[in-house]
Amino acid sequence: GNRAIRDFMRDSTLGGDATRFFCYCDFDHFKPFNDHYGFHQGDHAISLFAALMRRYFFSEGDFLGHVGGDDFFIGVTDWTREDLTEILERLLSDFHDDVIELYSTADRKAGRIRGEDRLGHARDFPLMRCSIGVLELPAGRVIDDVDAISTEIAELKKRAKDGESGLEIAALGM
Repeated sequence: GNRAIRDFMRDSTLGGDATRFFCYCDFDHFKPFNDHYGFHQGDHAISLFAALMRRYFFSEGDFLGHVGGDDFFIGVTDWTREDLTEILERLLSDFHDDVIELYSTADRKAGRIRGEDRLGHARDFPLMRCSIGVLELPAGRVIDDVDAISTEIAELKKRAKDGESGLEIAALGM
């Protein structure tokens, strides 16, 4: 949960011996899917993603957290950016391949579903995917402001949602 995530981030940002990565994962178009197919299917999508995270992040230093709903957190230490990028791209691809199977054949063929946005307006939504914003904290860099780190990760996640790949990685620019 959020307290464990915050504790991990605090401890990691104060220990600067290795490169640290903080990953904020969030599904795109989850609400319309959940509204259309029901919360059981929504829970299934969440469980699929959690299982994939455990498949790819299982080392002792890896930290996996469930922020809530369709939001997740991954924290890793002493990885290279290239290795992490490769694994996250695989995670996103596998999730996409698995989650589209939760849609009806007609919706898969159309590549979208009809639903209501948060303002109650009917519109078409693309099939669900996950986006991940990743903040790199280089070795030797120590930060004691977890809120600033969280704000930066949230901004990267927004950029990932707007991007083609759904993945945005940047080094701490503070």
